[in-house]
Amino acid sequence: MTKIATSVAPAEKIEAPMCVNIVRLQDYLLPPDEVVLFDWLLVKQCYVFHHKSFYYSQRRVEKETRIGRRRFETIVQKFKEQGWLWSEVAPSGTRRSAVRRYLVFYDAIARILPKLVRYDTGTYALYKSYLAKMLQKSKAVGAKSTDRLPADVETEIIALKDRLQATYESRVKLHNEAVASGQTRGNKRVVDQLPFRESFQGYLRKLIEKYPVDTIRHAFLVYCDQVLKEQLRPESFMGYFLHYNAVTDEFP
Repeated sequence: MTKIATSVAPAEKIEAPMCVNIVRLQDYLLPPDEVVLFDWLLVKQCYVFHHKSFYYSQRRVEKETRIGRRRFETIVQKFKEQGWLWSEVAPSGTRRSAVRRYLVFYDAIARILPKLVRYDTGTYALYKSYLAKMLQKSKAVGAKSTDRLPADVETEIIALKDRLQATYESRVKLHNEAVASGQTRGNKRVVDQLPFRESFQGYLRKLIEKYPVDTIRHAFLVYCDQVLKEQLRPESFMGYFLHYNAVTDEFP
């Protein structure tokens, strides 16, 4: 008996028009709306603004990400405290239509990646490779935020913190001696450890990129003396000194 050959048509490949890769989403350690904003920031800086800081209105962000303003501000603050995002609202327009400036630090994301993506996943390995490539591309276009190697920047920030702490301690000591001898009116001050919060990392980085270290130290010395003499009374000692104005591109 002759067998009749039959052909089986290959199964049709159907492409699902899904917006989110649910499988890859499980690799993130962030809530879904934080993942959306995380990806949005990378896409904008990498592919739209070519590795440079960029301005975007609050209204457009809400429209593109579907994240409400209050939740958006909470997420941005969290990313800033993690040290990989610098952002500030330009002082113009209504609050809803306010324009904000953004700058993403690829090397900082790479350092805290285990807090964002599960270490034992393929997504983690892909991101490590991706961030390394983005860092190289940003150097190629001359972005100020990546002129130095990540290790060099980190070392410079640590050294700057030490110099500012030493300067602060020396000015407090001189102030206390002047008060004790009657040369200066006022109260003695206790030497404290300067509060270098994680959210200050981006500002310290930008300070180093903008000014020579000796210039920074001299400005900080003058600032310490003004505070000790109560010529300035900032609510946040380091917050005031590190406040950056995105419109004028200047520190105080």
